[in-house]
Amino acid sequence: MRQRQARLTTRLGFEFLVLTAARSGEVRGASWKEIRINSREWCIPQSRMKAGAPHTVPLSDRCLEILDRVHFSRESKKSDGLIFPGAKGQPMSDMIFTKLIRDMGYHGQATAHGFRSSFKVWAAEKEKVRDEVSEAALAHKIPEKVRAAYLRTQFLEERRDLMNRWSDFVTAN
Repeated sequence: MRQRQARLTTRLGFEFLVLTAARSGEVRGASWKEIRINSREWCIPQSRMKAGAPHTVPLSDRCLEILDRVHFSRESKKSDGLIFPGAKGQPMSDMIFTKLIRDMGYHGQATAHGFRSSFKVWAAEKEKVRDEVSEAALAHKIPEKVRAAYLRTQFLEERRDLMNRWSDFVTAN
């Protein structure tokens, strides 16, 4: 993927999507004001989340490298605060990552959203992570109302470690 002729923000945005196990729309709409470099977190407001609740994503070293590279790119400077702007400084098309996957020769074999499933399976099978932790990483709502009322944690420290291990797994040669 890094060798593709696609725009830098498209390639790095897709890698960021995979590394954060985020939804495409969350990444395409990500803005610099959501990034907390000192705490290594991406804080997505509830207005941009499917479940309607704010979500904090711990950022791995590679995610911070991506942000650093994008920050100093010509493409990023054309946008109005977007981290991964499209060609005219506007949000990328909702089909941009689908096109990238197709251009890499994986049409019909992979989807951008499918990497969330890959993350979930890897966390369960390879890392033996508790379901609550991986569900929190994916920003899934707890369906049982009573359980949700009592389980008020985001498992942030466990997720920080998990996202670092996921990054190591994804970027391993």
